[in-house]
Formats: sequence, structure tokens, C-alpha cells
Amino acid sequence: MAIRSKPIKILLITSAALFVIVALITLVTVLIFDRLFIALLYKQLALLPGSAVYANWIKPTVPIYFSVYLFNLTNLDDVLKGAAPRLQEVGPYVYRETRERYDLEFPDENPPSVVRFKHRIFYHYVPEMSVAPPEEGLITIPNLLTAVRENSVRDVLVLSAALVTSMHTSSPKFKNLHFSPLAHSQLFL
Repeated sequence: MAIRSKPIKILLITSAALFVIVALITLVTVLIFDRLFIALLYKQLALLPGSAVYANWIKPTVPIYFSVYLFNLTNLDDVLKGAAPRLQEVGPYVYRETRERYDLEFPDENPPSVVRFKHRIFYHYVPEMSVAPPEEGLITIPNLLTAVRENSVRDVLVLSAALVTSMHTSSPKFKNLHFSPLAHSQLFL
């Protein structure tokens, strides 16, 4: 019996020692790999002129599409008489968004921790993804500027209301009702 238990003890001690060695190697590898990975990642993602991501950060190449759906008022005369509006969905009108960063300022520290810049966003009409060119057809939509202006008059002093009312009646620019027929392209200017 004593002969059989000695090999089992040796096997258990050897297995335990081997387990501890493998655990230590794994722990050291994970810690070193983690720090090494983060250091390499920061080096590759640094926003410095000439770095791998700098050009794509300045002017991203991934296309971003912006779809616009409008609602055309089909019964303007009835609405002006007090009827409920009937709306027709028109669209999509698809625009591709391009972004650009400019006026970059890098601080003197190396590597810089902050980059200051200005940002521009452009929208380009994509006719092959849209229902029609935005110049075609008129839609009738609420003139929100006029509606807000006239509704806010109710909440201000009588003198202000008289001034806005006189502007409304004397200037042809303000004589439109609360609805404006516009081409689709005029909405985005």
C-alpha cells in the first residue's frame, strides 16, 4: 500500500507545481500582452500628421446618407377654412454627408493630448437614391416662422403686438398665409 501511494503523491505534487507554473506564465503573459497591446493601439491611433488614421480622421471616407421625407399639404383651401389637413408623404430625398476638419492646432507637448479643430459638414444630393430631383414639383408646408411669430404676439405687450401687426399688413414679405408652396430644394438652402 505504501508503494502505491508514493507515485500518487509524486503525481499530485508534480501536477500542482505544473499548474502553478502554467498559472504564473499565463498571468505574466496576460499582463504583458495587455500593456503591449494598449501601447501599440495608442501608437497606431495617434492623431498625428502622417499617422495611419490621420487622413481618414481629417476627411472620413465612410459614406453617411441622410434621407429626408416631407409632408405635402394637399387640401390647403379646406385647411384655411378650418378643415383637418390631409398630408401626403413625399420622399425620400437622399443626401450624402461629407465631413471635413480644418484649422488644426496641435499643442507643443509630445505626443499631444488635445487637438483643436473646426468642423465642416456638406450635404450632396444623390439623385439615384432619391425619388425625384429636389427642384421638381412644389409641396405646400406650414410657414413655421410666420406661425411662431404670430402665435408669440399673443403673449407679449399690446405695443409689441401692434408693431408686429403693422409689419404684417404693410410688408408684402409678411403677407403670405401660414403655408408656403416651395420646391424641395428651397427647404435646404
